[in-house]
Amino acid sequence: MNRGDYMLDKKYKAIYLDLISRKENDLKMEFSLSDNQTSDFYINITRNGFKIDLTNFKTTLYIKNPKGDVLKKELTKYDKNNNLYYCNLEDKYKNIEGKYSCQIIIEDKSTTEKVVPLNTFLYEVNKDIMSEGTTPDIPSGSIELEYNPDEEKIIITGKIDYDNNSEKIKEVI
Repeated sequence: MNRGDYMLDKKYKAIYLDLISRKENDLKMEFSLSDNQTSDFYINITRNGFKIDLTNFKTTLYIKNPKGDVLKKELTKYDKNNNLYYCNLEDKYKNIEGKYSCQIIIEDKSTTEKVVPLNTFLYEVNKDIMSEGTTPDIPSGSIELEYNPDEEKIIITGKIDYDNNSEKIKEVI
């Protein structure tokens, strides 16, 4: 790949979590509400500072959003050689402005034993100009089509009513 292929990738560092000792992450991750292509990062999980093989484990990221709702995301992309989980945040994990707190739970697939690393980590979602924009007015419209066999015409009446505030279709008649 060319150097330019990575120009828009923010390339966040890895978050470091340990099963026994508390590691402090000084990494400040920030995303924008409209940022839907560069909200990914890596998670490195160790045991007392040593690399461990998590191939046979189910790893789940729990995310508490600014409203207090807890969402979970199973981490499935694991690179055994580098001991890294790849995490890409879809919109539902970053759709509210504010701070999100995260914690990992690791479960042994064969014994269902669960381990929770001691530390949590944060990321923040910021408002941006694009997210503050208003939806352009989409006018309500009607199409008339009704069949008249004598005149060989089709005319049926229909209407679509769109609410610009909620950005949803209110009624289809």
